Amino acid sequence: MKNVLQRLGQLLVALASGAKRLAMSSARRVGLLVLSGLRSRVARATGRFALRTVRVGALAAVIAGLALLVGWLGFHRVPPGTIGVKQVNFGGGGIVAEDFASGLHWSLAGYHSWHAIDGRTQMVSFGWSAEPADAEHLKVRTADGNYVRVGLAVPFRVQRGEAHALVEDGLKSTYEKRVQAAVEKALTTELGVLKTEEFWDTDRRNACLASALPKLNLDLAALHVEAEAILIELFRFNPDYEHRQQQVQLDALKEVVDGTKQAIAAEEKKIDVFEREIEWAESDLRIDLQRAIDAEHDAGRTRIEALLADGRYYDQTRKAAATAEFERLVAEGEREVAQADALRVAAENERYASRGGQLLLARQAAEHLRVQEVTLNSNDPRSPNLFDLDELVRLFVGTAGGTP
Repeated sequence: MKNVLQRLGQLLVALASGAKRLAMSSARRVGLLVLSGLRSRVARATGRFALRTVRVGALAAVIAGLALLVGWLGFHRVPPGTIGVKQVNFGGGGIVAEDFASGLHWSLAGYHSWHAIDGRTQMVSFGWSAEPADAEHLKVRTADGNYVRVGLAVPFRVQRGEAHALVEDGLKSTYEKRVQAAVEKALTTELGVLKTEEFWDTDRRNACLASALPKLNLDLAALHVEAEAILIELFRFNPDYEHRQQQVQLDALKEVVDGTKQAIAAEEKKIDVFEREIEWAESDLRIDLQRAIDAEHDAGRTRIEALLADGRYYDQTRKAAATAEFERLVAEGEREVAQADALRVAAENERYASRGGQLLLARQAAEHLRVQEVTLNSNDPRSPNLFDLDELVRLFVGTAGGTP
């Protein structure tokens, strides 16, 4: 066993030394190949191209870096929907009297600083349901002493060209709260001139809001903003007043309902009377029509009976005369037919009694002669020719002189 292990160790050592020699020879060959490749013309051209590419990329990166640096140092971007206000930090320049629209504007980093003012339409609301309200419902005391809670909203925006004045007056962080306070003060005063009943009148309420908007903008002018409209969503009175108003409305509604019921009852009475009058008129009209129909029916029957009597008289009188005339005409016709027959017979007898008639009868007899069998002597010259009808007629009748 010990000998086997020794031989196995020796074999492993031999394999390791062989692998080492093979790796070293392979490395030398690869090194020689790489060195010969680097010394070739293609390798030198590839190296020069790669070096030039690196130089161009480095130059482009330097130029881009310089452009970014110059842009960062020399320009400022104002986002969309924002008004930019430039401030000079050194030399007592302060706020620049100009509003800058969205885009890129010349600026030196450190020397200039910028203020961003929202240039979009903003909203201050009191109890507005469409979005989170800035405050609770606006509480207004009416001219007749009742309190009403009003849900409203006022859209506003910074006046054009006055964003720099807003920043210069130090209102950048407080103008929204001050707008809310100004709206609350102005509308509480303006809506307070309305009486309780006038809040229900849409035209009167809208007229009050229309007159309140210019006054509100006068108060907001000091804040360099302007209100675009005043929108009222709802208004609620105190529960006691609401209950009283509901009771008043219910009483008014009940009065209207009672009046309506009375009017309906009166109209129903009128309708009943009118229906009865219609029924009476229909009855009278039906009686009159029936009388007219009966009278016309009786007159028609009388005319029909008269026509039937005339027809019977005509039938009795004219039919007898027609029958007698018919019988007379029939007798006369029969007499004339008998006379015609007699004349025909006489004419036939006279015709057949003549020589021509006898010849005709003889010819007709010869034509209708049916001889079953005739035996003649063909040697006798006096034998008649049966196919010669004229000869046969002369044979049976004779000639005009009496000889055959």
